[in-house]
Amino acid sequence: MNNLNTKSDLPFNNSIINHLYNKALESKIDQQLAATILKSNKMISNPYCNLLSSNLKQNNIASLHAEAHAIIKYFGKSFYFDKNKNLTYLNEKKKKKIDLIVIRINKSGHACNARPCYNCLTMMKAVGIRKVYYSITLNIQTNNINFSPIKLVCENVKDMISIQTSVINRFLDLKFINNNKNDYYENLLKKLFPPFIKINNLNYFIEFNLLTILPEYKIKIIIENKKKYVYILNNNNNIIIKSNLI
Repeated sequence: MNNLNTKSDLPFNNSIINHLYNKALESKIDQQLAATILKSNKMISNPYCNLLSSNLKQNNIASLHAEAHAIIKYFGKSFYFDKNKNLTYLNEKKKKKIDLIVIRINKSGHACNARPCYNCLTMMKAVGIRKVYYSITLNIQTNNINFSPIKLVCENVKDMISIQTSVINRFLDLKFINNNKNDYYENLLKKLFPPFIKINNLNYFIEFNLLTILPEYKIKIIIENKKKYVYILNNNNNIIIKSNLI
């Protein structure tokens, strides 16, 4: 087991990070992730890693992300798909004051960006997850192979925006719908970006999502009539997003 050094002040015990780290190493996928549910800063579910393929109650899933895996296992039989294949839950007691933590490990055993994709984020909002803690990549050079620094970012789920997608979804959409990666993500931006966004959520979205997949896109914050707006411009300098900054 590597010597984990958590590079942020966390409200929960570092043993949770160790537990997740070891679980992530069990994943058979190159991008190894593990997630668990928290309540009162304590684990209330087992940690679960991402799966390459799954069949969940007769709904075929090409890949199951760690966050979705943890949520589905936690809600158990009270969690199902309706006739329109929308996620539905029954147990309201299980929804109360729960958070989620997810970490991702690369092939070198170091933590890296685990910011949730938009599908997992939608699921988290649907089941009432309050906060999500996710690992990010640290640019720290070390010769000690047994040293793995980890830093987590925390966001309120209801205020988050994500245009990250699974590899499978992106491959299928690019193959059958869009031939251009920029167009693909730009369409997601237009579809998912909220009319109001908080500055900290915007900053996290820019650093850990937008600029990792659309690095040539530009962000401008402009004051108009004493109100702040965020503009996102594409690689042709066309405005594609205007949102109120709060």
